[in-house]
Amino acid sequence: MAGSRSQGAEFVLAGLAACGAITLTNPIDVVKTRLQLQGELAAAGGKAYTGIGQALLRISRKEGLRGLQRGLSAAYLLQFSNVGCRFGAYGSLKQLFGVKPGASATDSLSSMLLGAASGSLAAIVSNPFFLLKSRFQAAGSEDVLHQHSHLSLRKAFCEIGQLQGFRGYYRGLTAFVPRVAAATSVQLSTYDISKDCILRYVQVKDGVAIHFVASLLSGIAVTMAMQPFDIVAVRLMNQPHKECGSGLLYSGPVDCLKQMLEAEGVLSALTHHVMSASDPPWCVTGGSGFLGSWCVKLLLEEGYTVRTTTRSAEKAAYLKRLPGSERLTILDGVDLLTPGAFDDAIRGCSYVLHTASPFYFKGGSEEKLVTPAVEGTRNVLNSCRRLGVKKVALTSSTASVYTNYGKLPADHVYTSEDFSPEDVLREKENWYCLSKLLAEQLAWSMSKESGCPFDLTVLTPTLIWGPMLPGQPHMNTSASSLVGYMDGSLKVIENACKTVVDVRDVAKAHIEAARNDLGGQRFLLIGGSPHFTAVAEYVRQALPGALQANVPSELSSELGPAVMGPAPPLPVLYDVSPAERLLGIRFKTAQEQVEAMVKSMLDNGFQRSDQYVPDKFGLYKGAAANYVRFGPYCTLTFVFLEQLRLAWDRGFSAGAGC
Repeated sequence: MAGSRSQGAEFVLAGLAACGAITLTNPIDVVKTRLQLQGELAAAGGKAYTGIGQALLRISRKEGLRGLQRGLSAAYLLQFSNVGCRFGAYGSLKQLFGVKPGASATDSLSSMLLGAASGSLAAIVSNPFFLLKSRFQAAGSEDVLHQHSHLSLRKAFCEIGQLQGFRGYYRGLTAFVPRVAAATSVQLSTYDISKDCILRYVQVKDGVAIHFVASLLSGIAVTMAMQPFDIVAVRLMNQPHKECGSGLLYSGPVDCLKQMLEAEGVLSALTHHVMSASDPPWCVTGGSGFLGSWCVKLLLEEGYTVRTTTRSAEKAAYLKRLPGSERLTILDGVDLLTPGAFDDAIRGCSYVLHTASPFYFKGGSEEKLVTPAVEGTRNVLNSCRRLGVKKVALTSSTASVYTNYGKLPADHVYTSEDFSPEDVLREKENWYCLSKLLAEQLAWSMSKESGCPFDLTVLTPTLIWGPMLPGQPHMNTSASSLVGYMDGSLKVIENACKTVVDVRDVAKAHIEAARNDLGGQRFLLIGGSPHFTAVAEYVRQALPGALQANVPSELSSELGPAVMGPAPPLPVLYDVSPAERLLGIRFKTAQEQVEAMVKSMLDNGFQRSDQYVPDKFGLYKGAAANYVRFGPYCTLTFVFLEQLRLAWDRGFSAGAGC
């Protein structure tokens, strides 16, 4: 009695079938959304989710069943409106134009076009619910660039309308319409054609088995067709927006696609920065250090051959557990103060990242800090000059930029043009800051000498936070600044702001500075200047419940002296736009830095962290999760729909016979 079913009934039945299917497959949809958003616009770096199974376990452990079913209410609205419109409109259009899928090549093509048309209509109707679903599913993720803190579906719907107007409900429509059109044109036509071919050539009875096989084939086809549109739509809808309404990250689907291809690639084999082992190796000095280890990690992930130096083989042993470490050579016992000590590491290299330098928060002396920094830099650059290195990226510090003890106005905006006054540093016996300033001055002087073969780029990061690598055997000095907030040894919160930057951003900046034509430039690297009250709260949120009580809540009544920039509690004002523009750095927030650092400290202290497997699938990021979700979802939708149709027809027949 199929002919007795109205298209209104088909709309309702299809919507109900889709709601039943999404109830069972929503956890995979949550995983798919987070895989597509994590590492957004990042070429490399550790990810919270490394695969479907691991992501399901991680979300269930950290967020419970509620986390796995995030966005389910919005998903119900999306499925009912979207699938109902798609199936209802598709059936009506087939009847209107007399199309029979599979009857001929023309009818098969026509069915695809009708599917695209019905999908476009469905996308317009359901776009607001896809927007809400994407935002709710991204919430709580550990590695998503931007999240929205909506308290409920109703409040989220009202909030979008109040803040962004009617247009707000149709964010990402230009990507969502092609996504649904592509999916529907392939899904419905493939299902119809597959089912028709099975019935015609296999000559079996119509039933659940045929629906199952046809829907599986449809799921495969639709996943491949809609995946590029899907990831673009998810990112456009999840991105933050300016007050004027335009996106902060992407101006539209074409811009989103362009940025993704540039930053993440289509497949790892096609990533534009991947190099073969036959290319000249890179040298990273101080590879066992916090920054050096991340430079090594990112270079290995991109396929480069790397040499690194360390004073202690034992301290650098954990680097051999990094993915790609078969391309890593560790030269131990290399002393900064020994001329020629770096020759073996640098020989044959085109690029050198010089990160090795002593670092102390307190204490030290001119002998311990200034001499090693200056003479070490001299020895490294002499080797670079003698061995014909092409590019050198040197790690300096904001210590050489704005350690002026309040000599400049509080509203001064610091740039790469600023330098700390040497006479003041000597007067205050600030040996660490003086060591960075003098080492940098020496490097610039040597790079300008006649016959110097290398281009020099200087990076001036502030205090570096972010995650330590798994297995790092020693706590880096910058991480120790948070220990007092974790173990309860600090009783009050420092009344000051602190400029900080993520180690992953600094490592990427070094690599980009070396391999691009940026010789002679100096880059300021700062990711934020939070007050320590915010830092304490970030630490508290990152700690397990039992440890949260260790974090102090009382603000210190004392104010420290002006050392770096204005007097506390005023923040340092800075301009890092050159690094954003020329190095492609999208600086991670202070909260992201703290959360990643605290987690890595706990992992390294109490349990062994699993190694990260690089995920560089770009446009097809989350495609496996998309199929694992869409295969069963597609199958369940069609099977449920066929059963609902049978039940409807039986009920209609019974009603007609009364």
